[in-house]
Amino acid sequence: MNHRTCFPRVAGAALVAGVLLGGVAVATEAWRDIPYQKLHDAFTTIEPLEDARYIRLRHTIGRADSDSVSEPLRLVIASASGDIEVPVAADGSVDFPLSDALLEEDPPVRTNAPEGGLSVGMTIDISAPPTDRFPYALLVDIEDEYSRMVKKQGLMARMLAPKSSGLELRFAPGEAATATVGGRNGQVFHANDQGRLRIPPRREWRRENPEVVLSHMPELISLAIGD
Repeated sequence: MNHRTCFPRVAGAALVAGVLLGGVAVATEAWRDIPYQKLHDAFTTIEPLEDARYIRLRHTIGRADSDSVSEPLRLVIASASGDIEVPVAADGSVDFPLSDALLEEDPPVRTNAPEGGLSVGMTIDISAPPTDRFPYALLVDIEDEYSRMVKKQGLMARMLAPKSSGLELRFAPGEAATATVGGRNGQVFHANDQGRLRIPPRREWRRENPEVVLSHMPELISLAIGD
């Protein structure tokens, strides 16, 4: 089992952690078994926040060598109480059952993945509902929630976690969108050609909590991660 974990540096507010799982051959060539505990451990690499308002964790799974695959990926938990079919969406999204009872039983998870194994991922989306007017305290709230989530992780994950660098607003490409922080005489930020606009963190704005007014409704308000 090869880990590629936990908080790699990526653009925007989507963080991805990945784990590669090799299959154990079973009676037929088409299907293999993976211990439930291995998948459970992979899907719990990142410790979630129970009271999160802005952070959403999405599990994904796919074949490690997806280029050579034509048939849909299937997962079946062969529990003593009966088979549990785990649906896998076309984009790899999966709601994998995580339970103490199954962890204690540790049944085999049958999959039609090829010999290369499975690629398990976790995407963390950090965003707020789109609005064209909000207090600067929104950035503070999102940053504080992200900080609390990072502190819940293991030592290595905390060390690798990228820093937040403000709010990133996304508009339609080519839209001449602006964000004004601090009213009529405030500072104005402009979206680039790709429709991205970043409002940086400022200590004085954390204290004063100015209003942020947008010229257009954004498609996304997210925490900017990294540079």
